[in-house]
Amino acid sequence: MRRPAAIVLALACLAAIWVLRPAVSRLVGGAGTAPVATHAPGVLIIDLADGASTADIEAFEKRYGVDVDYVSPVSEDEALVRAKVADPAALIERLRGDPMVEAAEPSVQMKALGYPNDPMYPQQWSMRMVGAPIGWRVGGWAAASAHKV
Repeated sequence: MRRPAAIVLALACLAAIWVLRPAVSRLVGGAGTAPVATHAPGVLIIDLADGASTADIEAFEKRYGVDVDYVSPVSEDEALVRAKVADPAALIERLRGDPMVEAAEPSVQMKALGYPNDPMYPQQWSMRMVGAPIGWRVGGWAAASAHKV
């Protein structure tokens, strides 16, 4: 008598999981959910000519009326700098044609909203090796972010 009751209970649990599956998928940003990009207001990432000296950077700051600092301690040799400005679009326009500027664009922060939707994900063994799926389950969409440069 107990065995049929256990089977019925197990089937009821499976049915509940199946019915609730779409709702859970939406909560954790299931497959097909695109990352969200947000712009840091007034922050530009500027790639200056490689090997730009301190004097070159000071002249650049004076010419455009901005204060810049390196994006990270290791970006000095690439002269990758960040500037906070009131009107990023206007400064990008002013930077066009400057031979010292290789690229300039707004700083963008990407946030993952869930599990990857890459059809080749099962072949990407490295994600499982570092425990990424556990982090996605535990942290949800607030766990991962990356800056585009």
